[in-house]
Amino acid sequence: MSLRLQSQRICSLIPQLEEARTAGTLGSLLTHIEKDRSTDEIVALYKKFVDKPFITSRFRAEHVQAITRKAVQLIRDPVIIFRGTLHKQQVVDQDTDKPLDRWVISTVEPGGLVLRRDQARSARYWGIGFDLNSDGNNNLLEEYLLHSSVCELVSMLRDLEIVEPQFRMKKYESSHILPSGRAADFEQLLIDILNEHGLKARHAPLVEDLLEKTDVRVHLESVHRRRGARVQVTAASDPLAYQSKLAMINRLEEIIILSPASIARFASDTGKEVGVSTSHRSATALLNEQAIAIRDSLFAALNRRQKSPLGPLASVPNDLRTVIREFIELEAIRSTDALREREVRKGKIRTWSGLLKK
Repeated sequence: MSLRLQSQRICSLIPQLEEARTAGTLGSLLTHIEKDRSTDEIVALYKKFVDKPFITSRFRAEHVQAITRKAVQLIRDPVIIFRGTLHKQQVVDQDTDKPLDRWVISTVEPGGLVLRRDQARSARYWGIGFDLNSDGNNNLLEEYLLHSSVCELVSMLRDLEIVEPQFRMKKYESSHILPSGRAADFEQLLIDILNEHGLKARHAPLVEDLLEKTDVRVHLESVHRRRGARVQVTAASDPLAYQSKLAMINRLEEIIILSPASIARFASDTGKEVGVSTSHRSATALLNEQAIAIRDSLFAALNRRQKSPLGPLASVPNDLRTVIREFIELEAIRSTDALREREVRKGKIRTWSGLLKK
């Protein structure tokens, strides 16, 4: 079944499951769903909901649809297709010692690029597809994208189940729990930059985004943190709006603020070049101007999202990409140290193993 049909099937299945849950007929519906690899995990999740008390709420009804749309974005038809060659690489799983097949994509045009699996997944977010060197390899890529899409959907639906009672009790009125298109693109671009030379960053689970103001988790070898350092992403340039957003974050010192303003401050403090032009003014004015120039450079790259198999990442100045990664590495150490200091003060860490639990 093509990705388009799989996407359509998922988009029609979720409303059916939600309606059946509301009507109390979820168990009966689940027994009649034709199982395949694209729906097994969805069915398994909803089986857990069969005997669980359910209260109909506008909050859930509004956001299940938005969550589904976001998840199937990965399996929508691409806008542009690059020719490429898929190369398989056999590696050994460190936990089981079993051989695993990994693959990368070497692009034929514009040439010289090698993309990891996660980068091919990110490329599809930007509407970029690949015509590989055989039907079997094309199917391998499609299976990976479908699996990633379903896993994201199941994860978000599970998290929605956790947060829904809290927001329902607060009479939550907002129609959005996911970032808007512009904000989502900005966040994805920064993740791509952090992952340029290796997979280090991922979107934080929905429950962390909503309850902990965490957009991204970053895993670095220099930071012993199992779940990764917490990152809040914002493109806000207005000083009042920026400070207002920071004021809403509990324990601000334990989180990384990744924004044009924080990048500009880091570049100024370290004397780093970011590949954007600014005029020579007072220190404060120059800092604000540089933050705006960084933001404009990143958003300009978004307008060229399909010029390269790497997406808009390729249009961001190399100096700026390097500075962003260096900033994150230092901030990950600083924010994690702040977390550990608080835990030590409260007596939460007694052994070295405790350092790896957060």
